[in-house]
Amino acid sequence: MTNLAPEVRSIFDQTIEKKGFVPNVLSIYGPRPELLGGIAALSSSFGAGQLTDAEREVVFLSTSVANKCRYCVAGHTYYGLKAGVDAEDVDRMRRAEPISNARYEALRMFSQTLALNRGHSAKHVEEQFQSAGYTRSHTFDVIVGVAAKTLSNMTASLHDLPLDEAFEPYVWSPEQAALQVPIG
Repeated sequence: MTNLAPEVRSIFDQTIEKKGFVPNVLSIYGPRPELLGGIAALSSSFGAGQLTDAEREVVFLSTSVANKCRYCVAGHTYYGLKAGVDAEDVDRMRRAEPISNARYEALRMFSQTLALNRGHSAKHVEEQFQSAGYTRSHTFDVIVGVAAKTLSNMTASLHDLPLDEAFEPYVWSPEQAALQVPIG
């Protein structure tokens, strides 16, 4: 981490403080401080929203599965377990299968549908999401989370980023998920 622009060093230092390391999906943006800053700001706004840490991981993991990102699925398996998401539910999310926690299942389906349909034909899933106890305000948290994760999914997939050491036990491939695009 030598010769980094001050704004990059600051973001990397904050990431190390929070996560213990700088994931490859962030470090690749080191030469582009203006882009790294934007990504960090989007992620920070999602983190400051109304969802719990575990709920944010449900959004990130289900979005990563929908976008078939092997790097991010491995990473958010690690982070989801650390946030307290049930291990069986994490395993089922990795396979794009329904999970036992009804509230998280509504969140998983809403996030996955937003990612797969880009917001189209998602009204019925949003209604199910809100029936599970979430509010219209939570809807915006999920939209920002799906958008933030889609950016890192594209980066990691396009550049075939190697897994960080912490993520290696959670290797994943898209063939493990039985995704179906929900329609209207």
